[in-house]
Amino acid sequence: MFIGTVATQTGCSVEIIRHYEKIGLLGAAKRTPAGYRIYDDDDLKRLIFIRTARALGFGLSDIRELIDLSQQTSDDCRTVDAIATKHLKEVRDKIETLTAMAEEFAEGHVGIDPHNRDPAAGAYAPLTRVFLQAADQ
Repeated sequence: MFIGTVATQTGCSVEIIRHYEKIGLLGAAKRTPAGYRIYDDDDLKRLIFIRTARALGFGLSDIRELIDLSQQTSDDCRTVDAIATKHLKEVRDKIETLTAMAEEFAEGHVGIDPHNRDPAAGAYAPLTRVFLQAADQ
């Protein structure tokens, strides 16, 4: 399959496919005599895995490690479990932060004057406070 077909079937852009190839998440594509990249079903499956993992919030380093682990013959799942546990903690922390921010907004503690366009007057200070509180969590 040519890169455009793979992009359509995986939901990844042509640019991101090239990027994943460049950084080694996807193996170097085979080339036609004219130099066009061609991909097989295994490449397609890997791209779908990467796209799904990214959509779930996994970082590229974790995805790389999961791909490396998937190619090993060991039945030891402790490393995969550790990556998933770390990610679960990150997700829970993000949920906690977003919940606190949502409560702050819902309670009307933001206090932004929509008619005041002068940042020097402190119109954005309450919003900044909300963001700083979220960053501290």
